[in-house]
Amino acid sequence: MLVAEMEKEENFGRTNAPQPRRSPFRHTRLITAGALSVAIAVGAVVYQGFDGPGAYIPAASAAEVLESAAEAIERQSFTAPRPDQFVYRETKGITNLNYLDGPHCKEWISADNSRDGLIQCTGGQPSPAGTEPQIISPRVSTGKPGDDLSPEAAYLTLASLPTEPGALLARLDKQAELMKNTGTGSFGSRTLLIWDIIRHLVRVAPPAQQAALFRVAA
Repeated sequence: MLVAEMEKEENFGRTNAPQPRRSPFRHTRLITAGALSVAIAVGAVVYQGFDGPGAYIPAASAAEVLESAAEAIERQSFTAPRPDQFVYRETKGITNLNYLDGPHCKEWISADNSRDGLIQCTGGQPSPAGTEPQIISPRVSTGKPGDDLSPEAAYLTLASLPTEPGALLARLDKQAELMKNTGTGSFGSRTLLIWDIIRHLVRVAPPAQQAALFRVAA
């Protein structure tokens, strides 16, 4: 969905703007969107190589990677937590090309955000992340629009978001418009703001919503 949206924005800009000297950076926005769509597909791996002499295997497109990630999530068994339970989340970060070993974090989050949680991170280069467990205090809802799209929202609140990609995109679009009008979002187009929301939500969303986020990004 969003990759196609970025293509439309790029084409619109080329049609309605004066034609400058050809620049190697004119597709930066679209390339960034495609790269981000692949990057947020947590656990999805694209392999490009050769199967014997002269046999070329093309890399999957961003949309294919994201759809594969969504399908992999849907195949996993999942039992939704009760309000009085904790959600366990484990992440392994990659910082950049020079320091591939990012922090390895384990989190225990109150499903209804009513109690303190716990986070512990180890590893990471060049400076190791703190190894001592840290308390995560419950986040108090402000009651403002978009609270349910915060990565700090209660797990059960995130579980109430739409799982149909079109409905979820409409919800994200509404939030991006609000952020743009109030100046609370990063600079850029509405589409880039939606990318930013997805980037933050995909790590913390329940499986059904995570799969929908991947499909929105595709």
